[in-house]
Amino acid sequence: MNTTREKIVDSLHIVWTIASKDIVDSPKNKLIVSLILGMGFMLLMPKVMGLMLVPPATPVLVYDPGESRLTAALENSTQYQVRRARSLAEVEQIIGSTGFGLGVEFGLAVPDDFDQVLEAGGQPELDGYVAWANRRKASQLKTDFEEQIEELVGQPVRINVAGNIVYPPSDAGLWLLMVTITPVTVILLMGIQLVPTLLFEEKQTKTMSALLVSPASISQVVVGKALAGLFYVLVSAGVVFAINWAGVVHWEVVLLFVLGIGLFGVGMGLVLGSFFERQQDVVGLTMLLLVVFIGALFVDMLDLDIPAVVQAIIPWVPSVALAEIIRFVFLESTPWIQVWTNLGSVLGISLLLYGVVVWKVRRSDR
Repeated sequence: MNTTREKIVDSLHIVWTIASKDIVDSPKNKLIVSLILGMGFMLLMPKVMGLMLVPPATPVLVYDPGESRLTAALENSTQYQVRRARSLAEVEQIIGSTGFGLGVEFGLAVPDDFDQVLEAGGQPELDGYVAWANRRKASQLKTDFEEQIEELVGQPVRINVAGNIVYPPSDAGLWLLMVTITPVTVILLMGIQLVPTLLFEEKQTKTMSALLVSPASISQVVVGKALAGLFYVLVSAGVVFAINWAGVVHWEVVLLFVLGIGLFGVGMGLVLGSFFERQQDVVGLTMLLLVVFIGALFVDMLDLDIPAVVQAIIPWVPSVALAEIIRFVFLESTPWIQVWTNLGSVLGISLLLYGVVVWKVRRSDR
């Protein structure tokens, strides 16, 4: 009993030694550094674009069925860029589609009797709408607009934002597309590219042979590499959601997404690293896989006209299933049946990948 326990402890120690060495040494690898820099560029580009495209005037969305003098004053002011909405539903659609400073941050619904209340010396009450991603700015936006509108109309007004924090609609367009495709692409790339790189690095530096004549078996080497890859996948996911944290509605779905993409990405990386001897072959195949995965995402999201057979296969492509899971992270409600179905398909394919790796490792151990 003690012997079995000691063997397990020794095995875990060997695996951890290999994994920790790779975790520490990976930033020294030029390919891995370029991968990390590319990931950072992809993630920060929407933020940079948002800063570069800040309009000179404050954008505001106004629904004003009574054609009040407030809307005219806002339009005549150089301080504002007014966009008119035709209904409250349109206000919620547009404001909800706003993400992380991209688009109109504040919506106003002006009551029909706005002018009459002002003329009677009263204090009109308007409804203000703020996107979920900007909810922490709601109080400041409310205060700023109350003060600025008071200057325009000469009387104090009250803006109500309670209950008017708008969640992204399921068809939120470009913003939802960006926060869906980018994390899937970046995190998958990290797992698929990093794990084979770690395995090839050992082969090229001849340390793989040294490891195999040490107490470490090839199984332990592979598990150690997988853990190192999983560590960096988790780091990538952490960076992704640290940048996009303001838009997250369901953190529990984030955990399921990270579980799915981590196991699948590392599984793909292990298969590539186990079956190929040259890194050039893996790089080319990785690019081909990413084209397939990203292409499937665009086909699914843009609802392109494709043959029925392909249309039936697309939802089962792991990148598409993962994108469906992460999409629910940013929406108000979570259809758990769809989440579990998509996660189940990703985990099922991941198990097949690990089964192939186990088979390959057992053959190599003989």
